Amino acid sequence: LTEVKAILADEHLANIFNIKVGEPVMHMDEIGYNFIGDPVLYSSEYYKEGIFNHTVLRKKSSQF
Repeated sequence: LTEVKAILADEHLANIFNIKVGEPVMHMDEIGYNFIGDPVLYSSEYYKEGIFNHTVLRKKSSQF
């Protein structure tokens, strides 16, 4: 399960990515689960522009 959102870089992230404070970056907060549904992994990742592209395709289901 991954939450994807844009955030503004604070001083720490700006120094890491060599960008300006307040520049937008993508933040991905992820929890991975095992086969019985227990959380077994947590990941918090940041991406600056040009590193990661995110595309969403929405389709209408005919089952409803």
